[in-house]
Amino acid sequence: GACGKETAPIVLLSEDHGWCCADCTPMDPAEALPEGVREHLRCLRTCSAEDAPNPKTQAARACTELLRKRLMKELGGELRSYEVMHRMVM
Repeated sequence: GACGKETAPIVLLSEDHGWCCADCTPMDPAEALPEGVREHLRCLRTCSAEDAPNPKTQAARACTELLRKRLMKELGGELRSYEVMHRMVM
């Protein structure tokens, strides 16, 4: 999370502050990200593709949806191909 705490669950992806944990971002549990998001993100960052976490968990689906929306916003819309993405980011 933005505060650097490694143990509190991640509850929000903020445009201004990035990943925010439960300790520094009080939220209604019904609106917070599901439990396991921090662990899922850690696996994505450190594991090989073969050891990637189960994509069907609630945490994985929530992360995928947030990251996809963030990427689309950064790139200004949906991509038509990887070639277009490569030209946009290079």
